[in-house]
Amino acid sequence: MTPAQISEIQIHILVPHSGASASGTMQVEQWDKKARTARAARAWGICWLTAIGAVFIPLLHFFLVPALLLAGPVVAFFIVAQESIILGGKGACPSCLRAIPFPRQSFRFPISDLCPHCQTSLVVTGVP
Repeated sequence: MTPAQISEIQIHILVPHSGASASGTMQVEQWDKKARTARAARAWGICWLTAIGAVFIPLLHFFLVPALLLAGPVVAFFIVAQESIILGGKGACPSCLRAIPFPRQSFRFPISDLCPHCQTSLVVTGVP
C-alpha cells in the first residue's frame, strides 16, 4: 500500500458581513486509488469479522449480525469515494485576531465556522 500524501494548503478566513479577511494553513491527507481501496477492504473486513463475533451475543445477534453485514459494503463505498481529508489547521480570526484551531474534518470548501473567542461567524475557503 502506498502511503498517503500529506500537504499543507493556504486558506482564506472571511467574515461574511464585514468583509474582513485573514489567512491560515490546513494540513490535507490525500490517498491514491490503491490506498483508498486498501482502506475500504480493511473496513469491510472489520465489519464482517465483528459480525462473526456478534453471533455469540445472545439476543443482540438478531440485530447486530445483519446490520454489520450490510454496513460492510456501505462503509467501504464511502471510504473509496473519500479522496482526501483535512487533518487540522490554524488561522487567525479577522475580527479579534486570535488564533483559531480547525479540527479534523471532511475536505469540502467553503467551511462555515464560529470563532471560539468572539463567536463571529466565519467562512473558510481554500486558495487555488
